[in-house]
Amino acid sequence: MAAINPIVASGPSVSTNFPRVHLEIMEQVIDALNADADIDAVKACSQTCKALLPRCRTHIFSSIYLNPALSESDDDDRDESQTNAVSHARKITLFLNLLDQTPDIAFYVRELYLFIRQEDSNSPRTIGALNLLSNLTSLDISHDNFKFSLDWHGLSPNFISAIHRIISSPKITKLGFTSISNFPLSIFSLCPGTKSLSLWNIRPENSESPPPMRTPISLQMLSCDEGGICLVGQTLIKSEHPILDLTQLQQLTADFDEERGNASVKEVLSRSESLVEVELNGRSHFTYGGVGQSIASRSLTTLQSFELSVYSAGSNVIPQICAELHVLQAASNLQHISMYLSMKINYRFPTGVLLALDRLLTGPGFPRLGSVELNLSTVVPRDRRGEGPEFQSAMEAVIREEFIGLSQSAHRTFESSVTVRDLLYF
Repeated sequence: MAAINPIVASGPSVSTNFPRVHLEIMEQVIDALNADADIDAVKACSQTCKALLPRCRTHIFSSIYLNPALSESDDDDRDESQTNAVSHARKITLFLNLLDQTPDIAFYVRELYLFIRQEDSNSPRTIGALNLLSNLTSLDISHDNFKFSLDWHGLSPNFISAIHRIISSPKITKLGFTSISNFPLSIFSLCPGTKSLSLWNIRPENSESPPPMRTPISLQMLSCDEGGICLVGQTLIKSEHPILDLTQLQQLTADFDEERGNASVKEVLSRSESLVEVELNGRSHFTYGGVGQSIASRSLTTLQSFELSVYSAGSNVIPQICAELHVLQAASNLQHISMYLSMKINYRFPTGVLLALDRLLTGPGFPRLGSVELNLSTVVPRDRRGEGPEFQSAMEAVIREEFIGLSQSAHRTFESSVTVRDLLYF
């Protein structure tokens, strides 16, 4: 992620000659620094020679994350009043200032994660900045306070027009919308080239019917919460004119708590014939019943990773997980299984439950399974902190005693962890 620092990014360049080093080699060095996530070194290179500036900016500004946090200045040369002004500025403000100083950097921005407030849509500077970003391949829009949502009806028409222009570009392949109310389904008619879609805390317009689509959007990646997966499963793929085509879906991430979410997840899983990664997150009162069985038979030959998470588990959910994993024994290319259980502080597994899971995962199925992860955690209230070590000790003991096959397997690696989190910091 690019950290927005107007001093570093737009400071004066210092000319330096490299008589014995070809520009192509220097650019490869910059690429290597970026691959190592050494963005500070890339920034330093950007100030050594004008010839290196384009390559450095390609990395520095490729992904802009304008999150809700206030920005801090790391420039020691500023006086106290200047430092205060910068440290209390929102990152979107600093980015707009940077674009004013150096509009050329807009060319290098490929991914934009935009956290805004309702009033930001009325800002001519914000709208102007969006209109400068002509090379975006990814756009994610969210309210900058997760407790609230943006009202699409309340956004400025000029702001909406700028968003429409961006997502209508054939370059856009990734879209994300979070915390938006009165979300218009007609927006999908503008982005036929989208391959990755994220929908979290989205409330569509109640009276709007899905728009007709000549060719449904062929997705490869989908990430949703309960509302998003229900919107997809009950509307976007089942309307008279389907908006989404999920036959080529490769990655699915879904959070769901209720039966309607379960039904929608199964609908999505049954549509894809190319699944590679599946990550499902649920609650203890919800059963994953039938999720594994709903995976299309063709996807059983392409699936490589399967992850299940259950939060606030106060009962034994291992038999449910075993039932879903039992179906996946036939997944000929499944290589990784991960299970995450967030449990009540006083919960203990019945004897033999984890042993049954161990036997399933080391049995005759899963021909290419190479790794298994099990993560157990709990949250400890302040008045029960003394129970944390007891929970951790008990869980570590039962893992040692009952995951006998996996821990000794020569073909599969097994990693487990038990964590205790303080409720104050969770």
